[in-house]
Amino acid sequence: ECNLKKEPAINTSKLLDTAVAELSKKLFYKYYLDDTEILEALRDWIHPLPDGSLPALKIRTELYRIIAKFGLHEYEMASLNEYFQRSEERSKD
Repeated sequence: ECNLKKEPAINTSKLLDTAVAELSKKLFYKYYLDDTEILEALRDWIHPLPDGSLPALKIRTELYRIIAKFGLHEYEMASLNEYFQRSEERSKD
């Protein structure tokens, strides 16, 4: 919404700290992966914005770090990395 209005996503930046704090709790990793749609939610946060630009580097960096901590299989991580790299390349065009 802010992106379409050409405004900074201040609420997203504020929410990032809370999200990172909660998602960093190793005790809940299995729950997040098995019983929630956390990867889809993280994808939405990292996915290019409606105007084709990428979310703030801090957001992408923190969420990539969280995804890596979840201990996904190497194949799944490679697929995620490939997907996001293609997204970044498209947004540069």
